[in-house]
Amino acid sequence: MKIGYGVNRIVLLLPNLKLAIKFPFAYYNIRNAFYDLREKRGKKEDIPWLSIRLRFVKNLFRFFFRACRINWREFTYYLKRRHPIIQPTYFSLLGLVNIQRYGVPIPCDTGRPGYNKQFTFQIDAIFKGILLNKGILLRQYSDPHHFRNPDNFSIKNGQLCMHDYGEAHVQKALDLFGEILFQNYDPNRVITFEEWCDKY
Repeated sequence: MKIGYGVNRIVLLLPNLKLAIKFPFAYYNIRNAFYDLREKRGKKEDIPWLSIRLRFVKNLFRFFFRACRINWREFTYYLKRRHPIIQPTYFSLLGLVNIQRYGVPIPCDTGRPGYNKQFTFQIDAIFKGILLNKGILLRQYSDPHHFRNPDNFSIKNGQLCMHDYGEAHVQKALDLFGEILFQNYDPNRVITFEEWCDKY
């Protein structure tokens, strides 16, 4: 059993059961809320004590419900689309808990967490092809970093699978580009840095 942390959720990984259980826990947003509270106290701004704490509690609730919404959207998107590029989400309790098929994240190849050079090069190459062929740029629809992060993907039977697809802008990008990603990604393909610089 392992525990993974995302921006909006905490994930209980159960490889033996081939399941990933996602709970709303906006770790980074909650951390930022604590930092904001500490900063306000440090500056001793002329803000009433109660007002600061009410705003802090409000932010915690906002982050929590946002994470629940992402969980729920992920489940409903899978039910509607069932595209082979997305990991199946089997169950959601109104976003409070999601049960998804487990997939081993693509490993890092540089010693730098959340980065795989070959994965990034190939994703860039695929989206460069989309830009040239269709005149569409990924960043118009999504944060490109989401698609360049190997932690969001796994390989199953030589095919690319995405674990994290609850955000609306990610779903929009998948509607437009998911089939192209699924058909064109090859885990055995090697792109050199020179090729990436020259062609992509």
